[in-house]
Amino acid sequence: MDRLGNREHPGINTALSNPGVISPFVGLRVFPVKQHEIVGTYVYRMMADDTLLTARLRTAGLIGATQSISKSLYHSLNAYWQWTPSRHFDVRLAGAVIIPTAGSKDVARTSRAFPCTAAVPCQGDDPALFGEARVRARF
Repeated sequence: MDRLGNREHPGINTALSNPGVISPFVGLRVFPVKQHEIVGTYVYRMMADDTLLTARLRTAGLIGATQSISKSLYHSLNAYWQWTPSRHFDVRLAGAVIIPTAGSKDVARTSRAFPCTAAVPCQGDDPALFGEARVRARF
């Protein structure tokens, strides 16, 4: 189900044929001491128009005639700390959490991929977590 709208809307080739998203964000970048950098961001992602996705899921029989998909997709919190003791070496610790909202949960409930079935649908409640520790040398 990677390209849901290609048959009905030729030329739209983005994943899930998303006609557009709105991603307002705020961020903060600080340098608390020399050679240290801390960055944090918050992103709220929502669809600009959910009619194409809702219509396609109705056509596929994955949602009912009166159901719709919420425009709200997720909240994302990201941060990293980087220490650069020299121009040839740095250390970075990064992490993110993506918290699903109503739209993500609506789409998850339409999934029929293992282990989700029509009898036991996915709920889409679990947040996505990311973490990274990186040591880099540049020459």
